[in-house]
Amino acid sequence: MSKNKKINTKLIPIHILLIVITILTITPLLWIASTSIKFDHEVVSSPPTFLPKTPTIKPYFDLWGRAPFLTYTRNSLVVSICSAFLALFVSCLAVYGMARFRFRGVKVLISIFLLSQMFPGASILIPITKLMIQMRLFNTLPGLIILYTAFFVPFASWMLYGYFRSIPRELDEAAYIDGCSRMGILFRIIIPVTVPGLAATFVFSFLGSWNEFLFALVLTQSEKVRTLPIGMSLLIGQYHTAWNMLSASAILFAIPPLVLFFMFERALVGGLTAGAVKG
Repeated sequence: MSKNKKINTKLIPIHILLIVITILTITPLLWIASTSIKFDHEVVSSPPTFLPKTPTIKPYFDLWGRAPFLTYTRNSLVVSICSAFLALFVSCLAVYGMARFRFRGVKVLISIFLLSQMFPGASILIPITKLMIQMRLFNTLPGLIILYTAFFVPFASWMLYGYFRSIPRELDEAAYIDGCSRMGILFRIIIPVTVPGLAATFVFSFLGSWNEFLFALVLTQSEKVRTLPIGMSLLIGQYHTAWNMLSASAILFAIPPLVLFFMFERALVGGLTAGAVKG
């Protein structure tokens, strides 16, 4: 008993630290949620109030009436889901080849994939814009989908490489002996086994496309193809900012990622460490 008490006593500072970190993390989110149900005059009142005196959902209705946020949300969902699926598909083909066929430079190739994520987006903004104009993909949803797919293929390949390497080659050999083709082995054997890793990669690719702002701002001009981050930025004016509507849009903006996380929670947690043993 004394030993258990000593162990529990040692864990008290860690628990206190975790509680403090949790409070610091949740407080801004709660403040945003509180601001989203306040009237305009209460948002700018001094001193500020954490809990609204008269809660209202008017900012949410004003949000949908002020701009076509339904169109922005639809565009973001289409672009994020399509680009995440395409990046996952291309990455599976690339990683299967790198993990199963021995050739020189595979580690260098993986390192290049990783290094490509270190360049800031602003450094390639001008050539990407010129390329999109020349390909007639400027101000189009397919242009954003292709661009985001190209951005996340290296990241998705890097995430999946270790996981594919951890799958025994005996599975491939057994399927090959039974008459299965290479593509059949990939889609019938490898992919069903790698569902946790694929789910984690899909979620991260989706979040990257969902949150992207810079290229969506430059490469879209009409309201028909604008994404949700761009629509949210329009609520910030030169002389006035609708903080309650901006907070309401932030709450709505967080719903799809949360739904996606809860849908793939088990696969996501398992996929984060799936390829850590063998790389």
